Amino acid sequence: MNERNVVSWNIMINGYLKGGNPGCGLKLFREMVKMGLRGSDTTMVGVLTACGHSARLKEGRSAHGFLIKMYLRPTIIIDTALIDMYMVAEKI
Repeated sequence: MNERNVVSWNIMINGYLKGGNPGCGLKLFREMVKMGLRGSDTTMVGVLTACGHSARLKEGRSAHGFLIKMYLRPTIIIDTALIDMYMVAEKI
């Protein structure tokens, strides 16, 4: 079965992040959104981490806005990822 779902996207996005290529993870996220998939907390943590670690503050702010539009409930994990993204991106 060749099914693309949020879980498989999360694995790929976070795999690129762990492999030291956050830009490819962000590219996959943009593709996922174009396909109409909403994502999950795990997706957004990976995206925010990728933005911070690649110093893409503008894209991180866009991801933050996307997070708000999706109405994902605030969680400690997402809030921590947001803080980390803003702190790391500002340092670089």
